[in-house]
Amino acid sequence: MTEESILAVDPGTRKVGYAVLAHDVYAFGSRRIRVADVPPEMRWGCPAREPRTEEEFHAYNRWASAHESVTAKSLFSAGTTWPGVVLAEDQKALDALESRIGVDRTRLACCGLSGGGLRTSYLGGLDPRIKVAVCAGFMTTWRDLALYKSWTHTWMTYAPGLPDLLDFPEILGLRAPLPTLVMNCLQDRLFSLPEMRRAGKILERVYKAAGAREKFSCEFFPGPHQFNLPMQARAAAWLERWLRP
Repeated sequence: MTEESILAVDPGTRKVGYAVLAHDVYAFGSRRIRVADVPPEMRWGCPAREPRTEEEFHAYNRWASAHESVTAKSLFSAGTTWPGVVLAEDQKALDALESRIGVDRTRLACCGLSGGGLRTSYLGGLDPRIKVAVCAGFMTTWRDLALYKSWTHTWMTYAPGLPDLLDFPEILGLRAPLPTLVMNCLQDRLFSLPEMRRAGKILERVYKAAGAREKFSCEFFPGPHQFNLPMQARAAAWLERWLRP
């Protein structure tokens, strides 16, 4: 889940803290596609009622995973893409966040794990309002995403024609020279370690070319796909470093 955040000061207590918006994106959480809303022949044995038990939740997740390609086909037929829809909604969420009283719109940030890291790459790379970005558990190359690990990733990742224009890390690199932290896991089975390292090198070259090498860091942590406490502490330190006035 992506978090669009700002560092704000409470005038009453003078304490420094974060105002955080963590919203449900299309097809997840409250925005999920409900089995009861699709034709019976597309339910594939999944109960139409709302899940109540652990077994029913697992059954829904299996159904939603299998239904993902149907959703992508529908979006393509409508003339859009899944990452395009997600980006548009994240930008609307950013509109809502920066409109709130007490939010400093000059200090907006974005932090996310996994699918949130994917969304951070698109939102942080394409919306200049994001002053600091933290991408966790989703940084590799199109070569990895298309040839080696496509079966591990959602249709939310792919926009037709985009790999001909920009490698995946270059999308996030569009934000240079704004501060950016990338965090990867050494035993993450969703990606190939050599391609994660290559993506980090691509971003490093982008930031060097922008004269802002000190505003970029690509770091690797032991363990599988996760955003554990040491990684969260590192993310918080990065936000604190670049957002504090």
